[in-house]
Amino acid sequence: MRKRLLALIPLLTIPLVACTDQPTAASDGDAVDVPTLSKGAVKNLPDPECAVIDGNGDLFGVGCMQQLATYSRNGNAVAVVKASGVPNPTGKAVHWDAYNPGRGLLEIYVDIYGLLDGPPIPCVIPDVNGDWTLWTLNWKGMVSASGNATMRCVYSKNFEFQWPD
Repeated sequence: MRKRLLALIPLLTIPLVACTDQPTAASDGDAVDVPTLSKGAVKNLPDPECAVIDGNGDLFGVGCMQQLATYSRNGNAVAVVKASGVPNPTGKAVHWDAYNPGRGLLEIYVDIYGLLDGPPIPCVIPDVNGDWTLWTLNWKGMVSASGNATMRCVYSKNFEFQWPD
């Protein structure tokens, strides 16, 4: 049963992406500008359900059809999404991470599926085969006062998320 629930989570969580099919999302070139890990390869993976976290802490879908991630030879991976037009009624920059994930992610992991009791909340990057296996606590999101959002998820063994039994 837990495996089936985990299979649904990538559709609802923040699989971090760089989009080419939406005017509000970053181009491939923007996504690769972030620091990459070692000499990695960039791979596009289908992902029709990507999102960022808005200024209220809710998930904000950006409707991407591609996932862009950079993988290093030592097993690390990084994925980034940049989007504009993201709601932020706070009037100031808002920051999110595994220990302050926003209510959208808390609802999914805690209230809806009951998989966790609370933070830390992981993000997920698909591995090079497209399987949703790279769960990590090393992620940060930011929404500026003007509604520009950037999210970055970095997978390494040091920050690998271990699901509770």
